[in-house]
Amino acid sequence: MFGARGVEFIKLKSNYSSSTNEKDSADLIVKETRHEKPLPGICFLRGSAVSILVALFCGDEVYSLLVDQPRIPIGQASCLEIPAGMVDDENESVAGIAVQEMREECSIHIEKTSELVDLTELALKGHATKLPSVAIPPSPGGCDEVLKCFYLEKKVTEDELSAMKGRLQGLRDHGEYITLRVVPFDQVWKVSGDAKAMVSLFLLDQLRKDGKLPEAGSLATPLSGCGLAPEQNISCDQKLGNFAP
Repeated sequence: MFGARGVEFIKLKSNYSSSTNEKDSADLIVKETRHEKPLPGICFLRGSAVSILVALFCGDEVYSLLVDQPRIPIGQASCLEIPAGMVDDENESVAGIAVQEMREECSIHIEKTSELVDLTELALKGHATKLPSVAIPPSPGGCDEVLKCFYLEKKVTEDELSAMKGRLQGLRDHGEYITLRVVPFDQVWKVSGDAKAMVSLFLLDQLRKDGKLPEAGSLATPLSGCGLAPEQNISCDQKLGNFAP
């Protein structure tokens, strides 16, 4: 419903009232007590989203990809984040949307969605939580958005890594003006204040500690097997350099 193929966003005012139930030994409701004062709230509806934490293995070094783009609501002309996007195509799976975002924002083609590790699914499924779905709500006090965090490992050559540095990306007709930044993987938390990145890094670390994910690099497949796509909707003779933390 949401996104470029449907409704953009919905803002509404709500008045929520709740009740508590008393049950007998057969788990049947014998008394319902309604709370007198409703809970007012402004709700901003925008739908679900995905994010992708990328690990690029080049020789003995590990790097990550951040997208550098303007973020008007926080007054920043340059904001470093991991690749992400709204689930705005009803004909595509959530993992399929993540594949689209990697192509549009990073020009990386993923041949199989199985290359993506769903960190939220591994961390939350089967556990007793009060979340409405197996996803993370970044701002439940005012927004219905829930986030699926994915993780992707790729092996790259020095030439492939160099081609990503300062690469200009984004769909111009969607208002995207993106520059790719290649940063050391262990520096992501220092150079980016992106909540999606912080959550993904935490989940990745905890899942490895719990033995639910193999050691770093075990899932990496060659980038050359799927290739770098042409840059998105832009031609530019001058490339920007790598981001230096």
